[in-house]
Amino acid sequence: MKEFTLDNLGIYKQFVESADVLFFAVDKDMHYIYINPFFEMVHNITLKDAIGKHFRDVIGNDGFNNNVHRYNKVLKGEVIKYNSFFPKMDGNLHHYNAIYTPIEKEGKVVGFTGVVVDITAEIESQKQKEEIKHQYALLDEKYKIIETMSITDVLTKTYNREFYNEKISELISLHKRYKTPFSIIMYDIDNFKHINDTYGHIMGDKVLKEMSKLIKTLLRSSDYLFRVGGEEFIVLLSETTMEESKSVAEKIRKNVSELNTLNTQQITISLGLTEIQPTDTEKSLYKRVDNLMYDSKNNGKNRVTTGS
Repeated sequence: MKEFTLDNLGIYKQFVESADVLFFAVDKDMHYIYINPFFEMVHNITLKDAIGKHFRDVIGNDGFNNNVHRYNKVLKGEVIKYNSFFPKMDGNLHHYNAIYTPIEKEGKVVGFTGVVVDITAEIESQKQKEEIKHQYALLDEKYKIIETMSITDVLTKTYNREFYNEKISELISLHKRYKTPFSIIMYDIDNFKHINDTYGHIMGDKVLKEMSKLIKTLLRSSDYLFRVGGEEFIVLLSETTMEESKSVAEKIRKNVSELNTLNTQQITISLGLTEIQPTDTEKSLYKRVDNLMYDSKNNGKNRVTTGS
């Protein structure tokens, strides 16, 4: 900018004199030569009183010292833009965008002008948006937790009967529409009443929890483990034929039999295994796998019985 006068501002003169932005001009020794009405109001000083005062005397030592390196740069001919903040007369911290422009006379820098815009409202608005976004994220997380709890068995952390009903309906629909196969395993802990009577219900619960934790490690991420009764569980093996599922069922049976929860007594399960058929309903499929599981129990327990 050439030597500063209000007339040099041209079409911006009215804006400087009326807008809610701080505008000032200082000489090369950083003494004020002009401040606009908004500057007067913010800093509680009149133009008459400000003229000739040093920058430091108006904005304070902290404000001056924090920005003196910028003032020195602009006095060397650079245009400086930056964001800053400082306390206002209302006691609140205000955020600003600032731009300092050299004033030149006969090719030399003789001072600079400053335009400072209060962007506190925009900052606060952005903070509010971020806070709202954060709150929505927390609500979403809480919803996911609640949703997980609603489909999870409290004791074993497997899926519950309600979610089984939902998932079996979904898989049957996929099978009817796309012929997508899936298999179902039902198993029941052998002699579980004896375990509870002998070792107590706390130990019985421990058996259920440790067994469920073990079996989860034997399944794929696309498979589902449900607790559908006291000691009765179902595994849904998506996109898997009965022939492919036999090895999974046998692996489950074998690993459970090696579980050492009760130390002196072996834990075993009896399993039924079948595959979805074109005419199956939820009831027919459940009844068939339930009968197969009881065939395992009636034929010596600790075994897998298959059928279609």
